[in-house]
Amino acid sequence: MAMYDLSRTAAFQRRTRVATVISVYEEQPNGGPQRHDFNLSDFGGQLPANGDLIIKPHSLSADGPEVWEVVARYHQPGRGFDAEGALRVVVRSRLATEAEKALLA
Repeated sequence: MAMYDLSRTAAFQRRTRVATVISVYEEQPNGGPQRHDFNLSDFGGQLPANGDLIIKPHSLSADGPEVWEVVARYHQPGRGFDAEGALRVVVRSRLATEAEKALLA
């Protein structure tokens, strides 16, 4: 029975770790969209889909958090999930509703 060399496995994982998998484009009222890059792990290993709601990172204010509504999802065939921007998501930003504020409190 072969034994696994854990140090080699850890080195391989570090070498193949991906910086960016999902690019989120936040629609802006004036001008082009603002890009935010995330790893798949930032979304709990799930790909955001149309209709999903995402709490915008670092958006807590006196009015509550901002919520991103996913309005489009683009896949780029031929690029695996180890490639930057293999999935592109378009979102619209809005303030959380009172029900969402209660849920997220």
